[in-house]
Amino acid sequence: MLYLIKLKNLLRSNKYAVALLMFITGYVIFFTIIIKYESVLNDETILKGQITNYSFKEDKLSLTIKTKEKIIANYYIENQKEKDKLQKLIKFGDYIVIKGNLKELSNNTIPNTFNYKKYLYNKKIYKTFLIEEHEIYKNNSWYYKIKNALYKRAKSLRNTSNYILALLLGNKSELDNETYMAFKNNGILHLFAISGMHISIFINLLNRILKKVPEVARKLIIIAFSSFYALIVNMPASILRVCTFLTLEYLFKLFNIKISKPKILLYSACVLIIFNPFYVYDLGFIYSYVLMFFIYSFPIKSKNKILNLLKLSILTFL
Repeated sequence: MLYLIKLKNLLRSNKYAVALLMFITGYVIFFTIIIKYESVLNDETILKGQITNYSFKEDKLSLTIKTKEKIIANYYIENQKEKDKLQKLIKFGDYIVIKGNLKELSNNTIPNTFNYKKYLYNKKIYKTFLIEEHEIYKNNSWYYKIKNALYKRAKSLRNTSNYILALLLGNKSELDNETYMAFKNNGILHLFAISGMHISIFINLLNRILKKVPEVARKLIIIAFSSFYALIVNMPASILRVCTFLTLEYLFKLFNIKISKPKILLYSACVLIIFNPFYVYDLGFIYSYVLMFFIYSFPIKSKNKILNLLKLSILTFL
């Protein structure tokens, strides 16, 4: 009991929060700047790994493959017939043997423009692979069966499949270039980025459906659902923020530890950064945490719902 009281006081302390921020800053600097990471792959021409993500763009198939390390492998499709065949064949979680050549990543030649090499480095990808030949072996794990079934169901919705895939599963690869650029030019592409908004909608629905279920069980179901959804959409930082926040909030409530939401947000950020310090370079992580910090720090309290939405929109925009 004495340890719990000490823990409560520690977690509520502003000095502890500042000390934790300083520690996390040093942790990030050490593991992302001081320590340099390199590929463990040399001149391999044959690799075997698991497909964790894939996308089709016109005549190119891009695969994210987990081998000795994570790599991006590209295959250029010869014709529409081959593309149709690959679209039916390629599935998440399948094992693949690829033959071809490793490619070194190069820095941007124009200063202050997008640096693809640095972008992939922050995602722990150090080389790409150009596929010449490939052979696929099926994976029958339950997790990938569910994930593939969801994608298959979304793709079966004829005229809306590309929008459903983008909006609910975060896969924008099915959007044609014209549609993609139209969304981008109109400033609404962010609506198709998987974010806390998706989880909020699901949580509200689950709370309504499970309103007669005891609170403890309801919270556990919501946390389990949020975590599984994060796995399905490849664990973007904005979704992990919601999952860790909900879990910590539930644990603090369970042990009767009263902590403000901005501090819970801080602790959830620290948990994620400890597991992957490169999250601090992820725009989804930055925007998600900065936005929620201001929303929790300046709560909007008004009986007028329209006024609340207006205030929230202004705050979000700023």
